[in-house]
Amino acid sequence: MESCVVTLEFEALLRGDDLSARIAEAFGADESLGILTVSGVPGLTPLRERLLPLAREFARLPADVRAAHEHAPSFYAVGWSHGKEKLGGGAPDLAKGSYYNNPLYNRPFDDEALIARFPSFAAPNVWPSQHVPQMEGAFMQLGQVMVRTGLLVAKQCDAYVSARCPAYEAGKLERLLSSSKVCKGRLLHYFATAPGHAPGEGGAPAAAPGADVEGEWSSWCGWHNDHGSLTALVAPLYVREESGEREAPDARAGLYVRSRRGELVRVRIPEDHLAFQIGETAQVHTGGLLQATPHAVRGSCAAGVSRETFAVFMEPEWTCPMAVPDGMDPRLTQTASATRHLPKGVPPLHERWGTAGCPFSACNFGQFTDATFKSFY
Repeated sequence: MESCVVTLEFEALLRGDDLSARIAEAFGADESLGILTVSGVPGLTPLRERLLPLAREFARLPADVRAAHEHAPSFYAVGWSHGKEKLGGGAPDLAKGSYYNNPLYNRPFDDEALIARFPSFAAPNVWPSQHVPQMEGAFMQLGQVMVRTGLLVAKQCDAYVSARCPAYEAGKLERLLSSSKVCKGRLLHYFATAPGHAPGEGGAPAAAPGADVEGEWSSWCGWHNDHGSLTALVAPLYVREESGEREAPDARAGLYVRSRRGELVRVRIPEDHLAFQIGETAQVHTGGLLQATPHAVRGSCAAGVSRETFAVFMEPEWTCPMAVPDGMDPRLTQTASATRHLPKGVPPLHERWGTAGCPFSACNFGQFTDATFKSFY
């Protein structure tokens, strides 16, 4: 099933038009897909064209060069990461490689003790300056455009929630994200598909045409909810792995969302649009008025085709309390229907938030992040 995604115009966001009805349609708790796109973002297309091919360029470097850009102290949340995440069942995820860095600050904090204590948030960036010197500028420039646009979307989300919850702090999502120094960018290379091969450099197993087994729909990226506040995405680029030539994706490959009704919905992001998805932290802070939606990436049926994309995870700093607005029941933050339709391997919110290690009354974003990472790493 394929669905039309809610689209907002950048100029309407900039003017501050009332877009509450569109926010409800995109992110609300009832029938939404948890995703929208923004059209007309100034400068987006050339910045996307500049950055995305660099994902493949880095991923094709010798293994020892890539390994030299890993950062184990940050739990691979800075620099290169491949095979560190777990798929459902505990197997390492070799289908994609990621280059993580902060798109706003090369060195967000100077306190070495703080960096050592919270390395996944606070560690300085690591760049492949010798091997892919253009990555730093391209990554930072596109990431900053995505964050600036995301703050405009956050402002609309705040207006929507405030109108429905008097106890909600006015402007909370925009405030948390605009003041945060721990935004994280992720440049992604999905390795080329090859039927019968193991995932990784040898090729991820291609999704069989017509397959409807849940695992087949997540062969490039396993099912998950984003745990931050707001995720920005560009449209992916499909290329021939060997030559780098552009390739049209097959009709079944790409991003899929599990709808509130449990349906599989393929989401297509236009090349000149930015997409935004709601994460679980925004879900908590709004008491469930905004809801995260499970999503995955299905591999191509065409052999030899890789996928390049870029995501920016907008999130608060680790000390931010994970609490619902006053008067709301935290146990109702994830609806029973949403929990029931979570794909296999996606931990419900109540397994990570509202537990002994991350209680409703005294949990912060850092603790919630740790609990979430333990579910996938």
